[in-house]
Parts: sequence; structure tokens; C-alpha cells
Amino acid sequence: DQLYVHPDYGGRGVARLLYEHVEAAAVERRIERLTATASLRSAPVFLRFGFEEDEPIERHYQGVPFEVVLVSKRIRP
Repeated sequence: DQLYVHPDYGGRGVARLLYEHVEAAAVERRIERLTATASLRSAPVFLRFGFEEDEPIERHYQGVPFEVVLVSKRIRP
């Protein structure tokens, strides 16, 4: 559902490598669609990986509302 990389390792391709493993596992399991709830900060990363923005929504964390984006990607076996 989420993808996090420690800030000290940002920009080194860690997120892409992690995502490639997730997608390979999805293909192997014949999963047709991947979805995630992306923070506004992480949404551009998902879009670079081929996800599409489905819908912005509001979530609450410890009673504080914040905006996130639902994203999804169709997987081709």
C-alpha cells in the first residue's frame, strides 16, 4: 500500500528497485491492477512508475486531516 525510502537514500533509485520487485511479484501472481494511497509528496514517484491518479481524498492521522491521492496501475502479464 505504501512505499517509503529513508531521506538519506532518496534519489538513488531505491524506490524504483523496490517497486520493480513489487511489480514482478504482481505479474508472477497474475495480479492485474496495483493500487496505492499516495501522499502528495510521493504521488509524483508513483506517476513516474506508470500509475495514474484516480482520486484525491482526505485521510486523518491522529485526528489531523491531510490530503492524499489514490493511484492505480494496470499490470500486463
